[in-house]
Amino acid sequence: MLTNQCYFAKVGLNKIDERRLLFEMSKVKLIRSTPQQQQEARRIIQIPNHPVLYDAITMLRKTTTNNERFRQYTDRAADFLMIEATRDLPLTSKRIETPLGHTTQSVLKSDVVRFVAILRAGLALWPRRFLPKSRMSTIGIVRDEETAKPHLYQQKLDPAISGKKIILLDPMLATGGSACAALALLVQKGVEPADVTFVCVIAAVAGVLFLHQEYPSVKIIGAALDNHLTTSYYIYPGLGDFGCRYFGTD
Repeated sequence: MLTNQCYFAKVGLNKIDERRLLFEMSKVKLIRSTPQQQQEARRIIQIPNHPVLYDAITMLRKTTTNNERFRQYTDRAADFLMIEATRDLPLTSKRIETPLGHTTQSVLKSDVVRFVAILRAGLALWPRRFLPKSRMSTIGIVRDEETAKPHLYQQKLDPAISGKKIILLDPMLATGGSACAALALLVQKGVEPADVTFVCVIAAVAGVLFLHQEYPSVKIIGAALDNHLTTSYYIYPGLGDFGCRYFGTD
């Protein structure tokens, strides 16, 4: 388990920010994870190791980051996450012509991956620049603010989703309820859990453990892992409401 000092150093907080955050932590009621749970969650989640990604996450966390900058840093973080999430996509060989001659090179196999966004925040991670030809399905899930239980209100899935590799997108993995509800729907449509990679920006220990317990073959990729939840089921210290900050709504 990281000490407070190690954690603050890792996320780039100075001494003034450190004291302010410690003061805020003393006021917020938390659902705390144990050191054993934190260790297990770190074993499960895959976090790309890159200083530019760490810097982007720090900027996303800051309350002074406005909507425009928040979107820019989300795009930056999403690029790193998508590189990791697509690392195992299959390749095929193709004969091509260069300005100087012919050669056989590797290209992505076509029509093997589908992206699924949990609305609305999941749309922010769509790799439209990274994979411009990618297809996006959507699942609308709203969380009960008192019980944190997910409620499905919309689905728009590719009819050919069965048998594809699935990258499921939701920036915040808090309790894991929404992710598991989305996965249950995908399984009903013929998707194999082992073909699913869940991608988030920030995960809570509780969410990682619950998702892994329900779907142990699903790969979980995130940019940061936070230890606790508030009693309102927000990730702590987290970054607040991702959707509101990204889309500029209250």
